[in-house]
Amino acid sequence: MTVQIKDLKFLLIYVDELELCQAYYEKYFGFEKTAEFGPGEIYGKAGDIEMWIGAGYQKNELAEKSVRASVMIGVDSVGALFEQLKVDNQPMIHDQPNAMQPGTFWLQVVDPAGNILDILGGE
Repeated sequence: MTVQIKDLKFLLIYVDELELCQAYYEKYFGFEKTAEFGPGEIYGKAGDIEMWIGAGYQKNELAEKSVRASVMIGVDSVGALFEQLKVDNQPMIHDQPNAMQPGTFWLQVVDPAGNILDILGGE
């Protein structure tokens, strides 16, 4: 039996240090905490996307070609995000945004816990 994916319920972000990662998602993606589920677990939204961030997880080795599941996060300006991350000396997989089709760009960045995020959006 095959089951069809209907929608994205919310993002689950597994991190080692909550405060550091919460600040990252607040600064770069507009995350706003609305609840705490327990020690080291927060819930909120970044734009229209609901997010859970949970701490206490072990970092994996960072490798662009590592096996992982990823969700493409849509933003209005990949270029603006790239420039701010660059100014702040934040780690990124790509040296610059990749043009996918006219007016659409893709970028892979790394959050403080080592999670690789795929970002798609306009210039």
